[in-house]
Amino acid sequence: MQIRVLGAVDVAADDGCKPVGRKAFAVAGILAVRLGEHVPVDELADVVWAGNPPAKCRESLYTYVSALRRALRRPESIARSGAGYRLSLGRAEIDLHAFNDLAGGGRRLAAAGDHRAAVAKFTEALALWRGDGLAGLPGSWMANRRREFAELRLAVVEDRFDAELAAGDAHLALPALTAAAQAHPTRERLRALVMSALHRCGRQHEALAYYERVSGELADRLGIGPGPRLRTALDTVRASAPSQPSQLPRPRQLPADVADFTGRAEQLRQLSAWLEQSGDAMPVGLITGRPGVGKSCLAVRAAHRASSGFVGGQLYARLGDADPADVLAGFLRALGMPVPSEVDERARLYRSVLADRPVLVVLDDAVSEHQVRPLLPGGSGSAVLVTSRQSLTGLYGAQRLLLRPFDLPAGLELLARVAGLDRVRAEVESAREIVRLCGGLPLAVRIAGARLVTRPLLRLASMAGRLRVPESVLTELVVGDLAVNEGLGWAYGRLAPADRQALARLAAIGDTALTPVKVASLLGVRPFEAEDLMDRLVDAHLVDGAEPGGHIGHLVRAFLAGQRDERAVSA
Repeated sequence: MQIRVLGAVDVAADDGCKPVGRKAFAVAGILAVRLGEHVPVDELADVVWAGNPPAKCRESLYTYVSALRRALRRPESIARSGAGYRLSLGRAEIDLHAFNDLAGGGRRLAAAGDHRAAVAKFTEALALWRGDGLAGLPGSWMANRRREFAELRLAVVEDRFDAELAAGDAHLALPALTAAAQAHPTRERLRALVMSALHRCGRQHEALAYYERVSGELADRLGIGPGPRLRTALDTVRASAPSQPSQLPRPRQLPADVADFTGRAEQLRQLSAWLEQSGDAMPVGLITGRPGVGKSCLAVRAAHRASSGFVGGQLYARLGDADPADVLAGFLRALGMPVPSEVDERARLYRSVLADRPVLVVLDDAVSEHQVRPLLPGGSGSAVLVTSRQSLTGLYGAQRLLLRPFDLPAGLELLARVAGLDRVRAEVESAREIVRLCGGLPLAVRIAGARLVTRPLLRLASMAGRLRVPESVLTELVVGDLAVNEGLGWAYGRLAPADRQALARLAAIGDTALTPVKVASLLGVRPFEAEDLMDRLVDAHLVDGAEPGGHIGHLVRAFLAGQRDERAVSA
C-alpha cells in the first residue's frame, strides 16, 4: 500500500524519507482520491490551503510534489498533466480503491450465494480502515470526502451483516449488529437487519417489539414513520410468527369467583356489554367506589362470565403499590416471553405479543393512571377491566361505573347467604339494623355475617347492639385478614391535614345533611371553597354524595372518634 487515506494520510517510504507537513499529506490525499485523473494546480491549491491559497502557492505545491515523488521512489508516479498533476499507481496501492474493489468482490460473491466468502471479503475491506478518512486535514473538500467515505464504510458494514445473516450466523452477528444500529439510529437498513437477526434467532416477538420501539424513535426524532426496509422486515416477521393462540401459553390468571356473590345484576349486564364491544377501540371498563364496596368481586365475576370470548386467555394483577414494570414482567412470563431489562421495551413487547391475540386483562386496585397505561394491550380484540378507589380521571376513553353500597334488600340477601337464612328470618329487624349500621357496605356486612357464623349462640340483636356503639363497631368488623378499618384509614391518610380537620368538625355536628351552604357557614369559608372541600371528601369516600347534601356515615364517624381518642392519648 503506497498511499493510505482511510485514516490519517500516510505515504509509504522504504528509506524513511516521508514528506513532512500536513500540506504535503493533503496533496497526497487529493491525488490518491482522484487516482488517474488530471487535477489542476488551482484546484490543488484551493484544497490544500482550504480555499485561501497564498500568492506563491505554485512553488510550494512543486515542493510538496517533489517530496512525494522521493517518498514513493517512483518519480513517474506523479506526472505533470497540463497545468496540474496526475497520480499513476495501481488501485491495490491505495487503500481507498483497494477497499472499493474488495467490497465490490464481496457483493458479487453475495449475489452468487457464496455468503461466507462474501463475509471474508467484506471483513478484509473493513480491515483497511484506521480511523476517519483524511483525518485531521482541514477544509470543506476534505470534510465532504470524509462524509462520503463514512457512508461507503457503513454500506459495507451493512453488507457484511447481511451476508452473516444469510450464512446462518445471526446469533453471532446480533450483538455487534445491535450495537451498530444503536450507534447509527437513522440507518434504516441496520435497524431492519436487527429485526431480521432476531427473527432468524427465533425471537419473533422481540423483533416485533423492536419495530415498535424504532417506530417511536423515528417519530420522536425525525417526525417520520418506518420506511420500506423496516416495513418489509415487519411483514417477514409477522408472516412466520405464531398466529394461533394455541401455539403460545394461554394464561388463566383470574382469581376464584365468590360463591356467595350477591346482587349487582344491572352492573353485570353493563360490564358484559362493554366487554363484548367490537370495533377499532379496545374497551376499557373502570369500576370505582369506596373500599369494601365490592369492586374486586364484581370485576372477577364479570371477567369469568366474559372469559370464553378471549381466546388468548386472561391476565390478572392486583396493583396496589406495585411497580408496573414488575407487573409487565409477570405478564410477559405468563405469555411465554422473555423479559427485557428496559421498562419501555417490556411494554412494547407486551403490546406486540397481544396485537393479534385477544386477552382479557383485569387490573385490580389501581392507584394511578401511571400504573395502568403501560399495562393496556394495543390490539382492538382485547379488553381491560380496572378497579380503583380513585376516579382516575386521566384514564381517557375508559367507560366508568361508580359502585355504591347495597340497598337494604341486597344487604339482607348477602347477610343471609353468609350467616344463614334461618337466623336472618328469625330476627329480621335486627338483621336490617345490622345492614344499616354497616352502611350497606358489602365488606362490612360480610364480616358481620362471618362473626355470626363463628358464634352460633350470638343473637343478631346483640350483634346490632355491638355495631351501634361507635367505640366498638370497628373492632367488631374484623375477621381474619378482613377489616373495615383498613379502607377507612387508607382514605383518611390521603387527605390533606386541613381537610382532615374540616372533616372532624363536620362530623362533630351530628348526623345531618351537609350542603355547601351549610358547610361554608359551619367552617367560615367561601361557598366555592366549601364545594371544593365536599368534592374532595366525596372522592375520598368519607362523605356519601349520593343523597341530597353530603352525609357522613356511622362507620366514618366511628373512625373519626377513634382518631380523636388517639390524639388525646398521645397528647
